[in-house]
Amino acid sequence: MFEGDYLVKGTHGERMRFLSQQANKNDNNENGFGLFNGGINLYIIAPLIGVLQNRKAEENTDGNQFKIFSDAFSNNRRNVETVYRLVLLSEKNDLSNDEKINRAFKSDAAPEISKANLNLFHSYMRGGIDWLYEKILDNNATIEDDYIANLLEMVEDFSEEYGIGDEV
Repeated sequence: MFEGDYLVKGTHGERMRFLSQQANKNDNNENGFGLFNGGINLYIIAPLIGVLQNRKAEENTDGNQFKIFSDAFSNNRRNVETVYRLVLLSEKNDLSNDEKINRAFKSDAAPEISKANLNLFHSYMRGGIDWLYEKILDNNATIEDDYIANLLEMVEDFSEEYGIGDEV
């Protein structure tokens, strides 16, 4: 798990490219916002956003691919595995706490269960990518100043919703 290259396909690959700084470095037209410094950072944060927003998305192949290389996973293994387990623990479902713990920490050796868990993780990752992309491009944003204004609004909304920054 998390050992080889990973392809984010279709619209999610295009959205990942837009949100990643890699878009600015690698694309001839420099069409991207570059909110994240590389795809691995988005791969780590997007599933958490997907779970928080209860947002999942199916994989599609309509569009370009975005590759996250195996060395990025090697360099960020602890973070990726931690987020993977947090997503499995945090998903809103009918499982008991013990079942969630078993799924998150004891099912890696069972190939079918591990594959299903990884598919769930990736569905939340794609949902998080969609949510971020939509928030940044809200109000027909087309230039970086618009993206930044939408990002600021998103952070303020997020802070209010989750009580971040409130006095204790």
